[in-house]
Amino acid sequence: MVHKQKPDLYLEIFKTFQSYDGNSDRSHVNRAVYLLARVLHEFFSGSSDISQVWTQLETELDDWYRGIPRSFQVLYEAPINVTAGRTFPSIWMLSSLQVMALEYYYASRAIICLYRCNSGGGQAFGFDAMKARKSNEESILYYLRRSIGLARGNEYFPGAYYMPSYVLFLCGHLIRDPIERDQCVQFLGDMADRVPRESYQLIQTLQKEWAELDELGRQ
Repeated sequence: MVHKQKPDLYLEIFKTFQSYDGNSDRSHVNRAVYLLARVLHEFFSGSSDISQVWTQLETELDDWYRGIPRSFQVLYEAPINVTAGRTFPSIWMLSSLQVMALEYYYASRAIICLYRCNSGGGQAFGFDAMKARKSNEESILYYLRRSIGLARGNEYFPGAYYMPSYVLFLCGHLIRDPIERDQCVQFLGDMADRVPRESYQLIQTLQKEWAELDELGRQ
């Protein structure tokens, strides 16, 4: 994701792994990884006529989410409360497996919505196209907030910080609220203290993008 290139993998090999099939938590995680890899492959492939592929991917993501076991249910969720200093939700899960799987799921959803934004609204024009884009942008922010909420709510698992940072890399420019922007910067700073990934460059990139978009909005 950080290189904005499709995965250089033979994706179907995932299905040959013994841990891919079945109803174990690990199998559900592996299927979520496979779906995200396919989403990234299509997003960065540059193909111009893949609407059916995206529809199929959305259907498979729906099926995956409907099929997750009870162990994937949220244990506790503290909702967004800006007055209490909570710009993102705090979502507690049973273990790191559930955290990873849902983060892959939310990332897949966000990237599909980003594709919809970049595709110009499909057959829509004028107001309808703008409305569709706005709806997709709001969906991206929803999935991003959920992903960050998973990282914040499961501090015992430092690896939970990776996927939200990748989604911020692709979609963080859509964040408009100044408080939410500040919290994203803080999140990335906290990530640098927990995992071996440099966040300074991403913070600089986001701040530059936000400044440019704010300037365009004032013109």
